[in-house]
Amino acid sequence: MKKFLTSILITFLLVGHVPVQAINEEIVNQEDLKKQITENRDPIKDKEKTGHEAESETHLNPEEPSIDKKTDQSEDINKFSEVKDEKIVTTTEDSLREGNSSVKDAQTTMERNTDISGKIGSSDWWIDSAGTLFIEGGKVDEETPVNPDSGSSQVPSWDPYRHLIKKIEILGTLIIYGTSVRRLFADMNLTEIIGFERLHVEDTKLYVMETFYRTKGLKKIKLTSQQNIGGDINFYESGFEEVDLSEFRGRIGAATFVGSENLKKIIFGPDLTIYQGGGILSPINVPPTTDRYTGKWLHIKTGKIFTAEAIPSAYVSDPVGMSGAYVWETYPFSLNFTETSEGNLTAEETSLREGETTIIKAIPKAGYRFVRWNISSAGSSVVDVNSASTTFTMGTENATVTAQFEEIPFTAEPVPQKLALGGQFTEKQLNQLVKNVIYNGEVLLDNAYEVELVSQPNAIEVGDHIAEVSVKHKASGRSLSLNVPVTVGWGNTLRYKGWGNASVGAFVYHPDAGVITPRWGILNNNTFVNNTEFGMNFYYSFKQFRGTDDSFDIKDLTPVKELSANGNSPADHFTSEGDWATNMGDIIEVKHMQARNRLTIMNNEEEQAVSVKDNQAYFELTKEGYHLLQFDRVETPKVSISKGMTTEELDKEITNYLDMSQAKNVEIVGFTKYPETSKIGESKGTIRVCEKLTTGKYVQKDYEVVFTVESTTLEFQEIDHADFDFGGVKKNSQSQTVSAVGDAAPALTISDFSDSKSWEVRVSQPEGLKDEQNNELLGASIRLKNIQVAQSVHDNILVPARTITLSAVQQLIAQAQTENIGGGKNKGITQLQIGDSRDGKLSGIDIHIPRNTVANASKYRTTIEWELVGDPTLMNG
Repeated sequence: MKKFLTSILITFLLVGHVPVQAINEEIVNQEDLKKQITENRDPIKDKEKTGHEAESETHLNPEEPSIDKKTDQSEDINKFSEVKDEKIVTTTEDSLREGNSSVKDAQTTMERNTDISGKIGSSDWWIDSAGTLFIEGGKVDEETPVNPDSGSSQVPSWDPYRHLIKKIEILGTLIIYGTSVRRLFADMNLTEIIGFERLHVEDTKLYVMETFYRTKGLKKIKLTSQQNIGGDINFYESGFEEVDLSEFRGRIGAATFVGSENLKKIIFGPDLTIYQGGGILSPINVPPTTDRYTGKWLHIKTGKIFTAEAIPSAYVSDPVGMSGAYVWETYPFSLNFTETSEGNLTAEETSLREGETTIIKAIPKAGYRFVRWNISSAGSSVVDVNSASTTFTMGTENATVTAQFEEIPFTAEPVPQKLALGGQFTEKQLNQLVKNVIYNGEVLLDNAYEVELVSQPNAIEVGDHIAEVSVKHKASGRSLSLNVPVTVGWGNTLRYKGWGNASVGAFVYHPDAGVITPRWGILNNNTFVNNTEFGMNFYYSFKQFRGTDDSFDIKDLTPVKELSANGNSPADHFTSEGDWATNMGDIIEVKHMQARNRLTIMNNEEEQAVSVKDNQAYFELTKEGYHLLQFDRVETPKVSISKGMTTEELDKEITNYLDMSQAKNVEIVGFTKYPETSKIGESKGTIRVCEKLTTGKYVQKDYEVVFTVESTTLEFQEIDHADFDFGGVKKNSQSQTVSAVGDAAPALTISDFSDSKSWEVRVSQPEGLKDEQNNELLGASIRLKNIQVAQSVHDNILVPARTITLSAVQQLIAQAQTENIGGGKNKGITQLQIGDSRDGKLSGIDIHIPRNTVANASKYRTTIEWELVGDPTLMNG
């Protein structure tokens, strides 16, 4: 069995299928068909009257073989199953979801008139009161016939109500497979079909001539590749004006467009089969011949003209090249222009058919400019009526186009400007003050005119001002005056404020001009700077420094320029210096006694407080503006160093001696003076820092640092007056107690800068007193009396015994608990004193000599050991 597959898509309807049995049985020749048409007879109804509804189906190609109607039904059922399982892809954006599930959803919102309803195959249909025919998804085949109530009928059961139907909505996929269907959408008052792409036709004896028979309301239709009609496609006596077959793969037969008198546009795809037989009928309808139409077809893609009879052979010879749209050819119309002395009009083409386009241009003469197009013609138009060069589209009659021009005076537009406080326009800037300078309709180049400055804006205050300029056309000498709006802003400004926060000087930096302009910014009505609070006392200063060396210190420089004011200085004191010439890299020192609230900086019209140290700040002048420096923001904290540190050790630890947290851009150069580290106590050193400027130079500053030199160990710092001398002692059989002689009492100084939690001072006399011959003074003993704490950083010092008799065994003199309550300890000096000195005698040291002691006339000596013992867990040996 041979199949012909057709498809129908988009807005409108399917055309049926004419089974392939010999056409000659019903319409013997094309003359008979022509006769039926001219007699206004319905060949389909005539055929019904003959009773040959199924047996005498015809095809317009006499060479087509007949279809075997006894095809195995199981093969058809299998084929239908394959189609049903296929994923259906719609192409209409407004269509509903596919499948029966979408039908159920749609039913909930649609009015259903059960009085006018029925079935087509397995699908339900109904007509609502608005004349809309709703068709659910389903199938039509041999098992589920077109009209289940009349199984032999091939006409849908809605046919008696066809004149009520104005609109059709196919709600789900409706598959017609392997069966004949007649008058599917015939003789209706249809204007719209929604979901037409859901109609799938496969191997179907659909009566294509009757599908849209006498349905005049539908104007456009597109057939899809899923509408595979088994015979010729036909639009018999339909009202279609446009048929899209670009995706269709079926056949155009001899009578396809019979009676379709309004069909003005046909779109062919590359896969059509077109009947080429002779005779009175053409597969393509013949356009009318009128004063507008030529009776021929125009192939838009190639621009070729064809008669209806010539299209089939041209298409068959080149299906790809001759695919595309064919439309009725119209006679060309004339494009005419209305003459004017104000300009010239041109067109690329002046003879155009309906719908053809060309570029039209309006060229103004000197002193004029184009305004708009005016068109006198039915249906003609331009893309942009206000464009001097635009696309013209020809309508349905000769067209006359007029261009409207207007005289152009010498004009120019001011360009609003922004200017920093104290700024002025330079010669180079003048041409930027105007734009769109037009003379005789032409925009002038900059060199065709000149701008002269009549008056500068008043830039002593911020706000809106005016600059007056004159624009002169060089060739003609004609000139005009313009007022240019100027917004004067703060720019990059250091603002000084005085009494009542009134301005006492706005120092505006202009990097491009290389000047600082002191201005009011906001006028001040006060007489003095701040006489109320400061009177004759210093109030503010503004100084400019310029370093010429690669590295320099501000204190070594003399200001290039400076201004200072007391509280009773005139409020306009800043105006006395005029403008200040500057160099990149100059340093500005600002000082204000009320800097916290009355010294600010303006950037991008935003005001911020100036970061100061001791009411003072330094700025570098850069190409971007004032740049805050930090070399003066270094802090010198209290620093402790170890006794005996070398210069190398000090250099290594130098970063610990300065607080650079507020001076991120500052570097340490080094010591210019090292502290004295040989003695415990305070010692001063000097450290130099520097900050790199944008010029590559460095600004320096020296900081004096007070160091506390400390011992890091527990040690005897001093043992003073501890060499005891008892003078001369006379021999005596009686016991004697002799005090040591001296002008100062013995003292022990303990330096405790360690982490030891406790320490003890012990004393011992390892050997007795011996003379030069090593004879010992037996029985003699030395005593320490009135032991006391003279001073100490520690609160908890214990002296166990006020008097100690020395022996070879160590004895405790003093004991210190150095850790404070709550943790931590005090570090420093403790001094122990033994007795005192009175009249050359030491009350705290004496020697006891027993009676009858044997003594030589000689000097006796011995050694006393003083020992400082710290917490062994914290000592370093």
